[in-house]
Amino acid sequence: MPRGDYVGTGTNCLLLGSLVKKGAIVAGRPEAEIHPALTPRPEDVVVSRVHGLSPFHGTELEPVLRSRGVTTVVIAGVSTNVGVPGACLEAVNRGFSVVVPEDCTAGAWPEAHEFQVTNTLPLLATVTTSAEIRTALAERPAARAPLR
Repeated sequence: MPRGDYVGTGTNCLLLGSLVKKGAIVAGRPEAEIHPALTPRPEDVVVSRVHGLSPFHGTELEPVLRSRGVTTVVIAGVSTNVGVPGACLEAVNRGFSVVVPEDCTAGAWPEAHEFQVTNTLPLLATVTTSAEIRTALAERPAARAPLR
């Protein structure tokens, strides 16, 4: 989430430049807060991102996942135009397997979303549904805590 003064947020592409120009979606503003239905629990890890377009860039996400023994990540959210494929690409580059629940993603417009989930995302991830992920998680053996 960019800082209110946008320090650390580049304007070297149209997307970031328009974000800064509009002055929208910055830390501390109500529209940038986590939706109350998704409020993290005390045991959840929240990784903040102040710059860049993907969750791995400039954050501690990778070491957090590695320390927990994670080998597969589930990527959901907005947008299938930029954010979701960017996150998938960075996860794959780091050796993670990736799963995308299509019903938990959205694009800037329906045609772009459909193109990405049909043509681009399957090259990087297993594209499935949230129901199929819940079923797969319910069927797997209980995860062991990583050794410390």
